[in-house]
Amino acid sequence: VPFRINEVNSFYGGGKEGVSDTFGAALWCLDYMFELATYGCNGVNMETDVNQLGWISHYSPIVHDGQGNISVRPEYYGMLAFSLAGKGDLLKITLTKEDINLTAYATRTKGGGDFVWVTIINKDLSRDAKVNINLPENYGEVTVFWLKAPSVQSRGQVTLAGSEVAADGSWSPRKPQHLTVKGHPASLVIPHCSAALLRFSH
Repeated sequence: VPFRINEVNSFYGGGKEGVSDTFGAALWCLDYMFELATYGCNGVNMETDVNQLGWISHYSPIVHDGQGNISVRPEYYGMLAFSLAGKGDLLKITLTKEDINLTAYATRTKGGGDFVWVTIINKDLSRDAKVNINLPENYGEVTVFWLKAPSVQSRGQVTLAGSEVAADGSWSPRKPQHLTVKGHPASLVIPHCSAALLRFSH
């Protein structure tokens, strides 16, 4: 039976200030949507904007001030990252790790090209992760899109692929990092409190 998760976000009652409006919520959001996808969820409605108490929720990914100016909060970047790497068919992967707060997901999409995306989310507060990724067969070019912020508590300076979302809502990724690997695993260090979206192509 198809199902969709409705009215959900990082915390109840409009969110928790200093948690729901920080970069930690972006990492949680990206991880949460992929986790739902692994259970066959058809979609998710993230709670936004004004809540039942009449004030703009701390967890709202898009906010507006009294003058009508609209901006995005860190959680929006988690949704934006999922819109890149969460398309297509979810692939089964094997993740072998030490005691570190790290998750990984993979998808394959043929829309606009035959790509395999591997999303690695390092939610650990202190430890960087050196990862080795066994490449899918016949895939050798790797493009890396980073989801980063100065710290897990950051409420601003969040970037995806080196760029922030502009005031008009547009987002233009900068030139991503490229890795060329042939016949051996792709190696990459994922800093603590960050995520990497790796796009494998032929």
